[in-house]
Amino acid sequence: MEFERAIRTLGESGHGVFIESSPHPALIQAVSGTLEETFPVTVGTLRREKGGAERLLTSFAEAWAQGVPVDWAGVLDDGRTVELPTYAFQRSRYWPEVPEARRAARSRDDWRYRIAWERVGGDAAASLSGTWLLVGEAPEASAIADALAGCGAEVVAVAGPEELDVSVVAGASGVVSLLALDESPDAEYPWVPSGTAATVNLVRVLGQAGVQAPVWVVTRGAVQTGAGEATTSPAQAQVWGLGRTVGLERPDFWGGLIDLPAELDAQTAARLTAVLADGREDQVALRESGVFVRRLVRAEARRAEAGKWAPRGTVLLTGGTGSIGPHIGSWLAGRGAPRVVLTSRSGPSASGVPGLAASLANAGSDVEVISCDLGAREQVSDLVRWIEESGPGLSTVLHSANRPYLARVEDTDREGLSVALGAKARGALHLDEATAALDLDEFVLFSSISATWGSNDHGAYAAGNAYLDALAEDRRARGLRATSIAWGVWNSRDWDAVDATLDQGVGQVTPSLLRRQGMSFMDTGRALDTLGEILSEDETFMAVADVEWQKFAPVFCAARPRPLLETIPEAREEFDPVGSVDAQAAARGEYVSKLAGLPLDERRQTVIELVRSHAAAVLGYESVTDMPAERAFRDVGFDSLTAVELRNRLNTAAGVRLPSTAVFDHPNPTALADYLLTELFGNELLSHSAMLGQFDRLAAGITPPDDAACDEIAAHLEALAQRFRTLRSDQGPAESAAGDAGKRKLQEATAEEMFALLEDELDDPGIN
Repeated sequence: MEFERAIRTLGESGHGVFIESSPHPALIQAVSGTLEETFPVTVGTLRREKGGAERLLTSFAEAWAQGVPVDWAGVLDDGRTVELPTYAFQRSRYWPEVPEARRAARSRDDWRYRIAWERVGGDAAASLSGTWLLVGEAPEASAIADALAGCGAEVVAVAGPEELDVSVVAGASGVVSLLALDESPDAEYPWVPSGTAATVNLVRVLGQAGVQAPVWVVTRGAVQTGAGEATTSPAQAQVWGLGRTVGLERPDFWGGLIDLPAELDAQTAARLTAVLADGREDQVALRESGVFVRRLVRAEARRAEAGKWAPRGTVLLTGGTGSIGPHIGSWLAGRGAPRVVLTSRSGPSASGVPGLAASLANAGSDVEVISCDLGAREQVSDLVRWIEESGPGLSTVLHSANRPYLARVEDTDREGLSVALGAKARGALHLDEATAALDLDEFVLFSSISATWGSNDHGAYAAGNAYLDALAEDRRARGLRATSIAWGVWNSRDWDAVDATLDQGVGQVTPSLLRRQGMSFMDTGRALDTLGEILSEDETFMAVADVEWQKFAPVFCAARPRPLLETIPEAREEFDPVGSVDAQAAARGEYVSKLAGLPLDERRQTVIELVRSHAAAVLGYESVTDMPAERAFRDVGFDSLTAVELRNRLNTAAGVRLPSTAVFDHPNPTALADYLLTELFGNELLSHSAMLGQFDRLAAGITPPDDAACDEIAAHLEALAQRFRTLRSDQGPAESAAGDAGKRKLQEATAEEMFALLEDELDDPGIN
């Protein structure tokens, strides 16, 4: 049987909840151990000698407490009122406090997000080492090379990916790419910027070469950090959409994205090296005023104007016969649009067009369905001219046309880029050019959350949508109307039927996978209401998605920290405990600080009580007194399932990562507490009673080694004994009694005790 392989495959596919339906849990520990790094939710059902309804209800409660939805109405269909305790002062509170963030997330605004740029410190001196590859022949290359070298890096500059030496790549400490700065058109596919194509090629070459160093991509003018700033390069913004997907597909070598200001002076170059040396932020903009990092934040609607938007004149809807086009068209007619022009590549021959046209006409709108290739500049300009001449004049453009191209970035070629960028980016550019002289009410670009935070297999698609977001900012800077909306997935088709036709293998992006990962499909009616709100509020950018952060954040942040989500409270609540090194360090630091001010023996007793209290809770005891400190876990009923539950509780409480076998390796609360103290403070900070306790617990069941090994161990033991004598003399007479006791314990130690003690105290791992 390939149980471990099956569990790993499920884990890699996004499954984080495992429920064992059996008379007694037999596989839960194996599941937790196999997926130990991701801390899956593991729940049993019944247990040996506890097979009744009470045990099953307890299992339901355990699942619910860990975030698993439970239909309580179905489980407790005969619910009844519970009597209050007899005495008012006797109470036990069982209801967890609902975090404020989760209450806020239930509001009407829980689909709406915007991007914020936060200023951070970035003027600290940087130190780099090893070989850094500088890829690209940009005017800034010399200044950046000097800045890298000035911080201690050995710089190897190459013109492009094709010149990279595999041996140099394998040993590199970092890679800085300037390729994206080249906006010249590709020779074969002129609507693909050379820098975008070269960046894709770089990702492919570095992946094939086995690079382990962080790869950083530099742009200029690709992002806007504030209202007073203009996005000068929507073309380079494509690389930001692309890069966010690379960060998901290749977290093993992705460093991040860095946007430069118009002028690269010495201070900016120094800030660049500081970002590279720090490495914690992966989406950074350098400006004259400082260093800015990208964050996702919630966006509240301004209710005074919400829902009042109504179109006038002619509304042009591209992609009008696609999956969401008919819904938008009907909504426009319902809002009173006098005339709606729907375009697509197929035009009138597209499936369902007669019925759609009749529906819009019945709602009171004149309807035209036109075939138009948005990638052809002449066709777009002719279309706009025809609308203006035939009247009423064009007032609103909604650009929803797209042609998805799904592939990993390293498997994407220039043709694939051209397909993805054609309808999205090039179509938007042609619409921008054709309508620039018109007094439009709205110019709406239907973007995608794949450009906002990335999506596997959507690199080229994300690049095209990132262009739309940047174009909206660029138009606003030119005094023109523009709104880009990065949509999640609309529930506009039979996704179950679509899912049935797709490969469900590991790593494949499918509707069912998106749902399991927390990406809910948006109700079309609510999505359209949100569209009306955004247009009423005159927004430049808004991301709209229905995200279950308790599912999405752990998956999104599993491979590496994602600072982008730090400003989404409910996301931070979910991914910090299970995946964030920073959160683990924070919990550890808080607990260590709490213990550090205590005397050693009191510190030890505090940790013992921590272990006892959690052990009692796992077993369902009402009081910690029911869990004696020296009583073996096995003797009080701990099995493999409850052992893992206790391990998980202690990991969360103390900010550590105990192995799944910790409870059985350290068989009672006192032993486990001493081990936990060692993890937190190291052996040198243990009280002498804790050290003696460890010696005592190592005293049984060890088979002596052969004579030669005994002689070698004895020599090291003599050295260790001398060390303790020296410590005793240094400490003075007051410590002599404890020293003598320690010596007696050493003399009584078994062979295995000596191996462990010698390795810990003499740091000599060569003895075996």
